[in-house]
Amino acid sequence: MTRFKIWNSCKLLAVLSVLLVLHPETVQTSINATRPTEHDGGVIVALKCIFSGAPTSPCGEARDYILPNRVMQMFENMTEGMKDSIRNCRLETVTPEDIVKLPVSLFLLIPSHRLSSVPGSSLAALLTKSEDVAVAVKIMENFNVATFEEFFMMLQGVGLTSQIQNTIAKILVKLLPDVSSNWTYPRFKIIDRVGNPLLAHLPSYFLANLTKLEASKFLFHLRNWLWSNLPIYIWRGKTEASKRAWTDLMLRSSYPYNLSEWNHNEVRRFRFLLEGATPDELKQLTMQQLQNTLLFKTKLSRLQVQALFSILYSNRTLSSANLLDTQLLSVAFQLSPANLLRFNVSSTDFRILTPLFEQRKSSCSFITAKQILELLIAQSVLSGRLESVKPETWGNGIEHLGKFIYVLPANTLESYVLSPPTALVQSSIDSDRITAKQAHILTGGNVLNLEKPDLIMGQKGLLRALSTSQLASARTLPQNILYHLLVNLPPHMPLQAAALLQKLEKLIGDSWTLEKILSNKDPNQFFEMLSSRTVAAIVTSIGNIQGFDEAIKGLPQNTLSVILTATRKKLTNERGMWTSDILLSGGPNVALLGLTCNDIYAMEVVDFVYIMEQYNKVRKALNKPFPKDLQYCSQMALMNYLEMKAGLWDFKHSQLLDYLEPAEIEAIGGYILATLPTQDVEKAINGQHILEAIGQLSLPELLVATKEIKPYNYAQLLLKKHIKPCQNMTEIKVFELSSLGNLIHFLPAIDIVKINPISFKLFIESIGDSTSKVVCGADSSARSAWYQIILKTFGQPYNWTSSIIASLGDFLLVVPSDELKSVNVDSWRDAADTLTEQTSYHMKMEWPGIVDQIQFYQACAEVLEDFESSNYVDAVRGLARWYLAAVQNQLNTVVSASQLLALAYQSKKGKAERKMVIPNFPMEVQHPDKIVKVLEPNEVEQPVSMKKPGADLEFGTDQYDTSTVQATTSDILADFHTTFKPQIHATILESSSTTLSKETEAVYNAISEESRKFPGTTSAKNSSETVLPNEPKSTTLQTSTVAWHQNDETLNVHVIKILEEVSTTTTADTEVGTHRPMQASTPATENSSSPSRKFHEVNKVTHSSYLITLKGLAETSTLSLKDSSEKATVTRPTTAVAVLNGITAVPVYVNSTEKNAELSTVLPIKFSSDIENRNLGQEINLEKSISRQVKDADVSMKMGDEISIFPKRSRSGYTKVKRHVTVVDQKDQKVSQTINGNDKVEKSGEILRDVVRTNALASQTKSAGGPTHSPVTEGTSVQITERGHMTRYWQKVSCDAIRAAGLSAGLALDETDIELMGHEELEMCVDFLGSLELDNKVQRKIWSLVNKDKLLENLSDLGKLVKVLDVDDVSKINLNLSSPNALDNLATLSEMVMDTHVLQEVGIHFLKSNPNTKKLTMETTVAIGRILCDVLAVSSQKLYDLLEQSVFLRTSPILGRMKDCPTHCLHKFAYLATKTSEYGPLDTWTAEDVTTLGVIPAGLRAEQWRQLSATGYGNNPLVGLKPSAIRCIPPEIFKEFDDDQLKSLPTLSAAVVSKEQLSYLSESQKLSLARVQKEVPILKHLKDPDCSTKENGRVRGSASFKNFSFLVVISLAVISRFSA
Repeated sequence: MTRFKIWNSCKLLAVLSVLLVLHPETVQTSINATRPTEHDGGVIVALKCIFSGAPTSPCGEARDYILPNRVMQMFENMTEGMKDSIRNCRLETVTPEDIVKLPVSLFLLIPSHRLSSVPGSSLAALLTKSEDVAVAVKIMENFNVATFEEFFMMLQGVGLTSQIQNTIAKILVKLLPDVSSNWTYPRFKIIDRVGNPLLAHLPSYFLANLTKLEASKFLFHLRNWLWSNLPIYIWRGKTEASKRAWTDLMLRSSYPYNLSEWNHNEVRRFRFLLEGATPDELKQLTMQQLQNTLLFKTKLSRLQVQALFSILYSNRTLSSANLLDTQLLSVAFQLSPANLLRFNVSSTDFRILTPLFEQRKSSCSFITAKQILELLIAQSVLSGRLESVKPETWGNGIEHLGKFIYVLPANTLESYVLSPPTALVQSSIDSDRITAKQAHILTGGNVLNLEKPDLIMGQKGLLRALSTSQLASARTLPQNILYHLLVNLPPHMPLQAAALLQKLEKLIGDSWTLEKILSNKDPNQFFEMLSSRTVAAIVTSIGNIQGFDEAIKGLPQNTLSVILTATRKKLTNERGMWTSDILLSGGPNVALLGLTCNDIYAMEVVDFVYIMEQYNKVRKALNKPFPKDLQYCSQMALMNYLEMKAGLWDFKHSQLLDYLEPAEIEAIGGYILATLPTQDVEKAINGQHILEAIGQLSLPELLVATKEIKPYNYAQLLLKKHIKPCQNMTEIKVFELSSLGNLIHFLPAIDIVKINPISFKLFIESIGDSTSKVVCGADSSARSAWYQIILKTFGQPYNWTSSIIASLGDFLLVVPSDELKSVNVDSWRDAADTLTEQTSYHMKMEWPGIVDQIQFYQACAEVLEDFESSNYVDAVRGLARWYLAAVQNQLNTVVSASQLLALAYQSKKGKAERKMVIPNFPMEVQHPDKIVKVLEPNEVEQPVSMKKPGADLEFGTDQYDTSTVQATTSDILADFHTTFKPQIHATILESSSTTLSKETEAVYNAISEESRKFPGTTSAKNSSETVLPNEPKSTTLQTSTVAWHQNDETLNVHVIKILEEVSTTTTADTEVGTHRPMQASTPATENSSSPSRKFHEVNKVTHSSYLITLKGLAETSTLSLKDSSEKATVTRPTTAVAVLNGITAVPVYVNSTEKNAELSTVLPIKFSSDIENRNLGQEINLEKSISRQVKDADVSMKMGDEISIFPKRSRSGYTKVKRHVTVVDQKDQKVSQTINGNDKVEKSGEILRDVVRTNALASQTKSAGGPTHSPVTEGTSVQITERGHMTRYWQKVSCDAIRAAGLSAGLALDETDIELMGHEELEMCVDFLGSLELDNKVQRKIWSLVNKDKLLENLSDLGKLVKVLDVDDVSKINLNLSSPNALDNLATLSEMVMDTHVLQEVGIHFLKSNPNTKKLTMETTVAIGRILCDVLAVSSQKLYDLLEQSVFLRTSPILGRMKDCPTHCLHKFAYLATKTSEYGPLDTWTAEDVTTLGVIPAGLRAEQWRQLSATGYGNNPLVGLKPSAIRCIPPEIFKEFDDDQLKSLPTLSAAVVSKEQLSYLSESQKLSLARVQKEVPILKHLKDPDCSTKENGRVRGSASFKNFSFLVVISLAVISRFSA
C-alpha cells in the first residue's frame, strides 16, 4: 500500500513537471485562478459584454473568453447593486453609492462608449471619491453633454484639486467650442460654484481666442465669484499660465475698462488678477489707483514689487513707519538697493527686518541683503550701537546686524577668531546661509565646547564649523546636545552625520532618535550613511514615526526602496503580486518614491496603470524627475497591460497602442511613452495624446527620456497632427504651442518662423518652470529663427525693459551678442537677480552613458551635431557672462555704510550752531581700484587747472534731521579726499540721445551757470537746439577731448558748493540714489520704456560712443575747452559723469559742427562693451596709440585679435579657448612692459593686475574702514588695444558679484577673471569658487595664485578646487588623526582628487602621519573612503585587520562611492562583503544591498555573478546594479553574464558598457543588452488579435480553458505511461 502511494506521488510530480515545462505561466495562473462563486454562467458573459470594445457587437459565448483573475476578484468585492448592473449589462442603473466602490483600475478598463449611459450624478460621485486625474479624463473624454447640469450640480461645493479642475476645463472647452451658443447663462450659473472657481482653470489657448465681447462674458462671471471669501492661498495656487492668461484677457479686452481708468476700488477688487500682470503693465497704474489696494499682499514677483514701489514711493521720504506697514513689510526683501535707499537711514529702524529673515529669506537676494546690511551698519553707528563701520570694532555689537552678516566676506570677521561673540549674540546672527568659513571664524573654530553647552544649543548654521574630529574625539555627549545636533546639523555634512550615528549605533531604531533625524532639514545625509541592511532592520520603527509621510520627502531613493520592498512583501498576496488594494491598505507610509523595476515586475497587470498614476502624483508633488531606470521595465509592463486589455475587450485593433486611451496616457505620463517608434505613434488612434504627454515632460526629463531617438521627430509629428486635411499650416498659435509643450524646442527653423508673435508672447510669459526657457536642441538656424520671432514679439533689443528680459530669461540665448549690447543697461541691471535665480543652464542632471551627473547645457549640447555643439556651448557661456555682468552692475548700486554716514553728516553741514572737529571719524569712502581707458589724441585741449583746498572738516553738534537726504552717492563726501597731483588725460566720448533725470539736470544747470564765469566753458544758453515742450530733452555729442591736470591752481570752490547743495536738496527721479560705476549713459531713463529709434540708429554707427563712467565718490570741478569760440550745441545731459579718485568731471556736452577726421575712434563704453563678445558686429580701427599715465608710470598694453570674452570650448571638455594677453611694442611687436621706467616681462595675469593696481593713484588715501574690507574691485574694466584692430574690453567682476550670481557664475568665469582679482580678494572668495563647476584651467589658475600654506589647513573650504592639487602639496597637509581637521581633510581628498598619483601620495602621507594606527575606526574609514585602497597598497596590514568587525557594513555606503576602478582593492572589498558579519552569502543579497555597495560588486568573481539572479517576482538583485559597478567589471568577467542578467540591468547601467566589454559578448548577449540600452519596446501588431494573443503567450494572471485542457491530456498520457 505504501509503495502504491509513493508511486502515485511520483506520477503526480511527473504531471506537475510536465505542466511547468510546457506552460509554467498558465499552470501557475490556473492553479491560483479564482472562479466565480455563482454558477448561472451569466457573470462571465456579462463582464464580456461590459468590456466589449465594439458598441454593437454581440456578447456571444464566454467559453473562449480570457478573464484575468484580478478582475474576477474585483467583481466579487463589488456591492450587490453594482453586480446587478453588470449582470444586466446596464450601467445606466448604477447609483452613486455603488459606483464609488468601483476600483479605479477596473473603471479605467471599461470601454469609453459604455460611460455615455452612466448617470452624471454617479460619475460625479466617482470623481469626488477617487480624486483621481485619470478618472476625470476618462469621464470628460466621454462626457455626455445632456448630463451637464446633473454632473456639475453634484460637483458644486466639492473640493477639487487644481489638476482635476484643469482637466475638466481643458476638455470642457473642447466639448463646448462655440462660445455664443454653448456657453449660455444657465451653464455659467451652474459651473460658477464648481471648484475655486472652475472658470479660472480654462486653458490659455481658449481665452486667447475670445473676442472682446466674449471675453467680457467670461470676466463677468469670474468677477461674480465669491472673491470676498477667497483665501489668499487659493489664487496663489493657480499656475503661472492660468494667471497670465486671465490678466492678458482682462487687459486686452479693457475689462471693465482701460487699466488707466480704474479707481482704487477696482484695483483692490481685481488685485488677485493683477498677479499675472507684467511689471511693465503694472507701471500703467498711478499712485492714486494703488492707495489702500492691498496689492502688495498678493503673490508678486520681485520685479512686480519694484514696479509698484516705484509708483507708490518714487518721490517720498520713507521711515520706520512706512516699513512697519504690513503691506510694505511683506515685500521688503524683494526691494532693490535703490528702493531701500528711499528709507532715511536716520529715521528707519532696519532691525525690523531681522526677525522676518528666516521666514522670507527665499525672496531675499544676496544684493538686497547686502544693502540692508549696509543700512544696518550705518544706522547702528549713528545710534551709537556700533563704534564705527570697522568690523574689528564691533565686538558683541554685531548682534544689531542680525542674520544679514552672511553677506560679509569672511576675512572681515577675523577679529572674532580670538574672541567669539557670546551665545546670545551668536544665536541672533546665526542663519543657514552662514558659510563654513564664516562659521569657523565666528565660533573660534571650537564648536563642541562641552564646558559651554549654551553655545552649542544656540547654534544652527554656525554648526558648519563643527569638525568630524571634534565629534569623534568626544566619547559621550549629553542627550540634549545629541538631540540638538541631530535636529540642527546643517545640510551636506555627511561625515558629521556619520559620526553622530556612530554615537547612536544601538539607539538608531528608537523612536526618539528617528524623530530627531527625520525632523532635520536634510535627513537624507543621515540615511545615506545607513546601509540597506540597517534600514531593513528598522523599517517598522520608521513607519511608526508620527509625520513620517511628510519626512519621507527627504530620504534617499535606496532607503525608500528598502521601505517599499518590505511593505510590499508584507502585504502582497500568496503569489507575491502587488495590487492597488495593497497600495491603499499601506496608508500614507508606503514609500512609493522608492519604486524600482522589482516592484513593477511584482505588480498585477490590471493595476499597473493606477499604481503608476499614484507614483507620478507623489513624484510630481515633490518636483522629482521620473527615473530613467524605470522607463524600460515600465514600457514592458505597459505592453503586458495592453495585451491583457486587448484580450479583455475582444475587439480587433491593428496595434497594441490603439488600446491605449487618453485616461491611461494621463495616468502613466509621457516618460514611459517616450522612445516609442514614431511610426507606431503616428498610426495610433490616440497618437496626439501620446505626443502631448511627451511634450508635457519637463525639459530635462524630455532630454533623458528620448535620448536614444532624440525628440525632433516627435515635435514634427505632433505639429503635423494639427494640420487639417488638404491644408498647410501657415501659422502656429497658442493652441499649437500649448499642445507642443517642451517639444517646441525641437522644431526646425522652417516651423519656428510660423509662430504667431502674439501667441509667443503669451506663451513665454506664461511659463512657470524656468527650465522650459532653456534653449535646448536648437541649431544655429533654429536659434536665428527664434530670434526673429522675438523681434516680432518684443521689438528691437534697445527697447527692451527689465520686464521683457526677465520674461525671456534663458531664451535670451538666441539673441546675437551684438544685439544684446544694445539692451538698456538699466534693464540688465534691474533684471539681474531675477535672471540668475531662474537660470537653469548650470543645473545638474543624469545622462545615460555618463556615470556622474552633468550640467543641463552639456546634455543639450549632446543632442546637437558636433559642429553645432561647440557654438552652442559658446553661446551658453556668453549668456552666463551677460548675467554675471548684470549682477555686477546691480551690485554697484549698493551704497556702503561709509557713504551713507557721510551723506547723513554732510546733509547737516551749515546748520550747526556750534562746531566740533571730527578728524578721525571712520567715514571715508572706500574707493575701488579703477581701470580707465585714457586717450592721448593728437590735439589735447587746454585743461582747467585745479587744486583741492585743504581744511579740517567740521560738523554741527545739533541733532540730525530725520528727513531723507536724497542725492547721488557720486556727489557725497566731496570734502573727504586728500590732494593728489598726477596728470590725467580723459576723453569725453559721444553720447546718444537720452532722457535725463532731474537730478542730473540740476547738476548740469549749476555747471552751466558757472561756465559763464570761466572762459573756455560752454553754456546751455548758447545752445541752438530747440526742445519741444512735451518732448524729452536729449543730446547728441560728437567726440571731443578734454585733459585734466592737477597743479597749484585753485579749484572753483563755489561750483563745488553749488553741487553739494544740489546733491543734498535735489529730489531724484530715479530709484537709484547712487553713482553707477562701470555704467555708461543709457539710452533711456529708468522710467522710460521705449527710447527713440534715433538712439538705435546712432548706436549702430561706429563713431557713436558713450561717456566713460568710473566709480568713485567725487569732488566736483569744471572743465574747459581750448577753443571756446568753437560752435557747439549743448542740451540736457546724460546722467553719467567721469570720476577719477576723488575728482568728478562734470562734462561739457558739445555737438561740434566740424568733425576732426584725425580724432581717435573709440568703442562705446556702455554696458555692452563692459562685456566683450567674440562676435562683435563692427570693427573699429584705432588710429592713435593709447596709453595710460599714472604718476610717472606708463603701462602700455596691446592685445591680439584672439582675445575674446566668450572663449570657444571644445565638445569634450567644453574648453576650447584662445585667449592671449600680450604686451606688444608698437614698432617691432616684441613682448615688453614698461613699469616705472623698467622693462619687465610679465605673465598676462600679472600685467592685468598691475593695471588694476596702478589705477589706484599713488597718493590715494586708504579707506578708513567699512563693512567690506576686501579690495573693492567691482566696477573696473580693462581696455586692451592694438593699433589697427578692434578695441577690446574686459569687465572685472568682484567676489560679491560671483556670490550673488550663484552657481551659474561657474559658466561665466575664465582665467582672465581670476587674473584680474587681487590676491586678497581671491583668497577671500576661494571657498565659494570651490563650490562652482569651473574648467580645469580656471581651477589651476586659482590654485597657482592662492596662498596654499594657509588654505591647506582646511581643505573642506576649497571644495572642488582640490581636484587640481599637486603631488608636492600633499606633504603640506596635516593628516595626523589628532589634528582637528584631519578627518575632514581626508574626506575632501577622497571625494575630490581623481589623479591616481596624488591619491597614492595621500595614502603614503597618511601612513607616515599615523604610524601607530592598527585599526581604523568607523569615522576614520568613512573619512578615508577611496584612499583606503592606496593605504592598503603600501601597508603591510590586511583589510580585515584594519577594519573592526561590522565596520565595513556601516561604512559600505561611502566605500561604494569610489569614482575609479582599483581592481586589487575591489576584490578585497567584495570578499569582505560576503562575510556573514557583513552582507552575508550572495544568494541573500537584495537589489538594495547591491545599490548600497555601489562599485564594490565589480570585484566579484565570475562564478559569484551567477549567484546574483532573480529568485522570484520582484526579487532581482541586479536591478540595483549601479553604473559605476558596470564600468569597473573586467570584460572577461562581464562576458559571463547570461541573457537574462543583461536584460535585468538598469538602463543607466547598461548605457555605460564600454566598447571593450561589448566586444567580449556573443551576438545573443549583445541583442539582450541592446534592448535595454536602446529601450526597444515590444509593440505587437495585432492583425488577428485572437491568434496573436495565443501565439505571443498568455497574460500573467489569465488562463484559457482549451490550453489547460490540452496540457491535462498530455499529463494523463504521461501518467498512463508511468502506470504501464
